[in-house]
Amino acid sequence: IIGVGDIGIQVVARAFSSGLIHAPDCQPGFAAVSMGRKGISVAITANRLHPELAPIRPVQLGRYGAGGDVNVARAAARKYDRTLRSLVDGAEIVVLAMCISGGTGSSVGPILAKMAQEIGALTLAVVIIPFPWEVFQFPSALQASKDLERECTYLVTLRNGEIGTLLGRDATLNDLATQQELIGTACIHRLMLDGSRFCIERLRPAKSQLSTCQPRKA
Repeated sequence: IIGVGDIGIQVVARAFSSGLIHAPDCQPGFAAVSMGRKGISVAITANRLHPELAPIRPVQLGRYGAGGDVNVARAAARKYDRTLRSLVDGAEIVVLAMCISGGTGSSVGPILAKMAQEIGALTLAVVIIPFPWEVFQFPSALQASKDLERECTYLVTLRNGEIGTLLGRDATLNDLATQQELIGTACIHRLMLDGSRFCIERLRPAKSQLSTCQPRKA
């Protein structure tokens, strides 16, 4: 289970800390891929809080982040190609979590998905889509979405606009981030539980599916 970019790492760190994904019959490895120190510090903090668990593996591709530039992140991915491949080598199932807002998630996420497909791994992704008003980020987001749909066996999208509507007008960005992490954790857990079904679907000549994951109402 790999968090790509700061927001993807936050989702994976919440899933790691939740205890939902550490059942006796499911002991996945966790990794965090970031272009800067912020996301890596989230993974390190989660490791310190849960010393009894196998730690999240931090992979830092740069020092100061991608700055919303997919080309910067792609160049770093080429430089650390062997390190990224080591994250998926030997895996039967790879779950990626990321936000495709123009930086690390938009560029490194599809690269990791392609690497996973090349080794024959079942490739699943939980993807956070930016707000509609973040127009300047959408060209790369749309391209990343197409790349991920081509490379992944199954793709789940969490749209910030829909999450914001669910939370209401008084919600803060911290509220949004918390909800992203909660729903993302639930989606990762569900993807792990449904792995056998995806394996069966994978034997069929159907295209990857695009779905929207929404919280279940009580």
